[in-house]
Amino acid sequence: MTESLKEKAYKHIRKMLGEGKLGPGDRLSNRALAKEIGISFIPIREAISQLVSEGIVIQQSGLGFFVANPDVSEINEIYGLREALETYAAQKAVLFATEVQIQTLQEINNQYAVMVGQIVDLKPGEIMGEVAENIIKLDRQFHLALISMAGNKRMVKIFHDFHLVTRFHRRRKIYTSGRRLVTAMNEHNQIIELIKNKNTADMSQLIHKHIDSGRQTMLDVYNEHKKEQDIGNDFFEY
Repeated sequence: MTESLKEKAYKHIRKMLGEGKLGPGDRLSNRALAKEIGISFIPIREAISQLVSEGIVIQQSGLGFFVANPDVSEINEIYGLREALETYAAQKAVLFATEVQIQTLQEINNQYAVMVGQIVDLKPGEIMGEVAENIIKLDRQFHLALISMAGNKRMVKIFHDFHLVTRFHRRRKIYTSGRRLVTAMNEHNQIIELIKNKNTADMSQLIHKHIDSGRQTMLDVYNEHKKEQDIGNDFFEY
C-alpha cells in the first residue's frame, strides 16, 4: 500500500521528536516542515492534528502548535501508566517468553552494562554526549523488548508515545548518577531472572521500584530544565 502524504509527514515529525530534533515546548512550523519534507501544508496540518489527538503536540490559541511539555502532574500520570503496562507485560513474559526473547533482553542489558561501566563514578549532569545517547537508547530498547513480550501492538504504540512525550534528553545529557545507572542495570538483570524462573510473585514490586526510580529521574530533569528556563527569563528581563 502506498504511503499517504499525511502518513509521510506524521512519521517524519515523530522521527524528529524521537531523535531530539524537536523537544518539549518547541513550536511546529507548517512552512518549515512542508519545505523540509517536500510536500504541501495540508498533509502537514493533518499529521499535526493526529499528534494533537495523541497528546504529543498541543495547540495554543493564537500562537500555533507546540510539542507537549508535561508538568509534574502529567509526568506522574505517564509513569503511573508505564508501571501498569510494564507490570502487565512482565507478567505475560513470565508465562510466555521464549528463550530467544529472554536472550534478546540479556544481550541489550549486557551492552547497557558495558556503557554504564565507563561512567560509574560520574555525577548527575556529567554524563553526556554519545555515551548518554547510547545509554538512553539501550534503556529504551530494553523496556520496548519487555513491552513487546505481551504481544499487544497497542501497548507498543503507547510506549512509543510515552517516550516521545518525555524526551527531555535532547541536550544529550543524563540527569542521574553513574551509580544509579548501575542500579538500573542490576534491576534489569533481576527482571530477566524473574522471567527465567517463572516468578510472578516478586515481579510487580520490582517493576514498581524500577519505574518509580525512572519517574523521579524524569522529575529531576524537569526541575533542571525549569531552573534553566527561569534563569533565561531573569536574564531576558534585564
